[in-house]
This record gives sequence, structure tokens and C-alpha cells, in this order.
Amino acid sequence: MKKELINKLKKIGGLSRSESCIESVNEIKLSLTELENLFRCQIPQSYKDFYYHFGAGNFNNRVTVKCLDSGVIMLPGQRLNVGSFYCVSGLKDFSILSVLSTYEEQLSPGLMPICDGELGDVICLSLRDGEIGHLYYFHHESPPGADLYLISRNFDDFIMSLDEAQVDYDQKEIDSIKMDLTPEFIELLKKSGFGPK
Repeated sequence: MKKELINKLKKIGGLSRSESCIESVNEIKLSLTELENLFRCQIPQSYKDFYYHFGAGNFNNRVTVKCLDSGVIMLPGQRLNVGSFYCVSGLKDFSILSVLSTYEEQLSPGLMPICDGELGDVICLSLRDGEIGHLYYFHHESPPGADLYLISRNFDDFIMSLDEAQVDYDQKEIDSIKMDLTPEFIELLKKSGFGPK
């Protein structure tokens, strides 16, 4: 994997390998070949290099990506949240094949999900003719035909467009939030162990 990409990932806090998806090099090679057979297309080498180096896992910090497209679902600066990378092996809960199974009627053919976006959304690597290697954000609540947002034209650009998310909390605003709890709700909280003692 290119040194500049490794440095970029370190700069934004790095990734932690998923404990539920520990794979040997041979398992990864076999799984990538099976995915290429399924999609009838070569998976871009930059994604393979990334996966061999980092595997499935989570960012250590909250991360966003700058998109080439714009849309109402985006954070300021045409940014979207990026979650965990999926496992390439088998039908594990957090694998590419399990995500494909979940979204088989919604995802356009030729899109291989590689990681989470916001809850229910996925980031996909295109393996479609004419746009192999492009990355798309699939927004599961948008109507078909308006549910894909182009993030980048290749995996390296995707990585270089990642940044640690800026969290802007207004402490005064947080401190001013008040909740009126009914006696019944307080009793339920006490019974659950989370309420006042």
C-alpha cells in the first residue's frame, strides 16, 4: 500500500482491525477471487492493497469524506460520515456478502459495498463498465435513481478525501437542555438500574 495513504490514515487516527473478522492472507486472496467471480470484474488493486494492510475494521476517530457530488443529506462542505470497513470473507454478519444480501433489491448491480456510511447507508466500490473503481455513497432512504452520490473516481482519492470529523458542540446549548420526566418514566428508569437512586 502506498506510503502516502498509510500516512493519511494515521493522520486521521488510524483503524482498528475487527476482532470478528480475522483472516489469513490465503483466506483474503480466496475471498477476493470469489468476489471478482461474483462481479465478473477485477477489483481495483488499491482496494486490495488497503484490505491486505488493514483488513476489516473501524476508524479510531469519527471520520468524514468529501464528495464530488452534493446533496441535501450531506454535512457542510459536501461531507458524509464513513463507518467500518466490511469483511471480505464469507457470510459473517459484517461481510460484503451479508450486506449485499441485505440490500440486493436496492443496490444497483455492479456495486460492491465496502463500508458503512450513516445508519443504513453504505459506501460502494463500483465494478460497473466505464466506472470501475469509482466510489459511491448509497443513501437507503432516497428514491431509486437518486440514491447514489459520487464520492471519488478511485480508491486512493477516497482515502485522501477522508478527514477527522469536526465536532461542534455548544456547551451552553447542551447545558440548557432540560427534560421533564413523568413519575412513571422515572420509576421505569429506577427499575432498569439507570434511573436516580
